[in-house]
Amino acid sequence: MVSENSIELKNVEFFYKKNVFILKKLSAKILGGRITALLGINGSGKTTLFKILTGLYNPSFGNFYYNNVNINNDTILFYKKELGFMPEFLQLYKDMYVRDVLCFFAELKGYYNINFDEILSTVFLLEHSNKKVKALSKGMKQRLNLAQAIIGNPKVVLFDEPSNGFDCGSITMFYSILRKLADNGTIVLISSHHLTEIYGNVDNVLILSNGVIIKEFDINSFDYDDSFLFKEVYIRIEFLNDVILSLLSKQFPKFNVKNNNIVYGRANNKSILDLILFLLDMQIFIKDIRIDNKILEDMLLNLS
Repeated sequence: MVSENSIELKNVEFFYKKNVFILKKLSAKILGGRITALLGINGSGKTTLFKILTGLYNPSFGNFYYNNVNINNDTILFYKKELGFMPEFLQLYKDMYVRDVLCFFAELKGYYNINFDEILSTVFLLEHSNKKVKALSKGMKQRLNLAQAIIGNPKVVLFDEPSNGFDCGSITMFYSILRKLADNGTIVLISSHHLTEIYGNVDNVLILSNGVIIKEFDINSFDYDDSFLFKEVYIRIEFLNDVILSLLSKQFPKFNVKNNNIVYGRANNKSILDLILFLLDMQIFIKDIRIDNKILEDMLLNLS
């Protein structure tokens, strides 16, 4: 597996209005050769961050590097040549043929010798290449959206809510394509609300809250039999109500609440991420996450 490519954000800040910051001293490193998921509730800053990563916005402050090159007005064209982007929904001309859509995007990117049959075959659209866009199902349109994103074998591919419109079979196909991209050293970053897809499909998870990356998980390092190692997690949140407390108590019976902190003891890596994904799915604003390791031997000593 190759992992030479990287994107690095250093103290990136962004505001639409003066002193109203959407991103706040955000720092993160995203490596090629891995599939990284960016998770956060609505309003956490995901859309703004993606606009910076696609070159639509410049950071108000801080730096954005691709392979150690500072991306700014002087280097943005070099970066965009390396970039593929799959938006949540792609606006397409309904009377264009599938093959012509790919030709159009290839010319936009400056590619003129593309094997379109190979790309269409990859996304299982080859037999539909002579159909008009208006004749495609929603899932087929998303596969065409994916096809345009991988034209030219980009070294960076960003996916914004990519699996919307996919059925189960298409989701399996989608992640198998992403895995091939990552295995070739491509930087693969997904912004998604479909939290159940995370396990088994991605390698890294970045938790974005209020414009800051508050936690990163390396899922490949999870030891699902790590019963010898427990952790105590403190999650500071904005609010809790009785309905959320009831749902929490059913799924996470070992938690308690102290001063708007969810305290979850005797947890392993997977159960901690399960709890965080549950809170994000409920659109609960997470202010901070702190995790303390608790080795079983230490816990026994504390009981003696």
